[in-house]
This record gives sequence, structure tokens and C-alpha cells, in this order.
Amino acid sequence: IATVERSGFKKLFERIQPELTLPSRRTLGRDIKELYITCKTRFIEELHTVEYISTTADLWSCHERGFLGMTVHYLDKATLQRVSHVLVCRRFRQSHAGKRTGEMIAKLLKEFKIDTSLPSSAVVERLFSCACQILVPRRCKVSGSMFEKLVCLRYVLKK
Repeated sequence: IATVERSGFKKLFERIQPELTLPSRRTLGRDIKELYITCKTRFIEELHTVEYISTTADLWSCHERGFLGMTVHYLDKATLQRVSHVLVCRRFRQSHAGKRTGEMIAKLLKEFKIDTSLPSSAVVERLFSCACQILVPRRCKVSGSMFEKLVCLRYVLKK
């Protein structure tokens, strides 16, 4: 945001758009925040018109920094076309453990007012992502709670 106050940037715009007055970084920051709030409010209102929503979440690390990305998908009633939106891409400063991840996802679903009373595949997706740990040599031991989850998954898949 501070770029708008740098001399090189100002000179560039003086040549490209001499009649344009660049905003200060504070004004630009306020405008961006207001635009974000307006767009988010409209988006939440749009989601309220949708009957069924599917969400996806992904966690990753880069240069010892954790991130959480979350998307939402649904069918447009008029066109029956799939619609996808990115909800967030945020820093995830906590451990990527299941409990912390679940808490963050629940917080985001609440923030975007997404109804969580409908059945979800998130639990099964988490089980599948954990199940691969038993194949990794350095993680050859499965904790008691993980074993229970895998047994439940086996039972569900047999039905």
C-alpha cells in the first residue's frame, strides 16, 4: 500500500495518467477495507440463497509459515453450472493438528454464516488424509485415537 507514496510510482502515474490524483496510503487502505467488507457481505447474502454447499480446505507450509486455504462450491439454480469461490487464504499460525484445524474451519464457517447442520464429507476426508500416516516409515506407530478413527472408517466402508 505504501507504494502509492513512492516517488517512482508517482512519476509513473504522472506520465501515464497526469489528470489522476493518487490516494494516500491511508485512504487506499480504508478504501480496500470498505470494499472487502462490501464484497464479503454480498457474498454471504449470495450463499444464503444456495441450498447445498460443499467446502474444501487445504493446509500447507512454506518457509516455516503455515497457511489455510478454503473454498466453497455449489450449483447455480438457474444455469446448473458449478460455482466456486475462494473463502480465504490465511496464515495458520497454530500446529496443523486435527483439533486446531477443525477449530479454524468451524470459525471460518461461522464467519461466512455457512450452515453446518447438513451432513459433510469433511470427517471422511480427514480420516483419509490421516490414514496415509501408517504407510510412512518414520510414523509406523498409530496412536489409539487414530486407530479408532481407522476402525470406524473401515466399518463405514464395509457397509
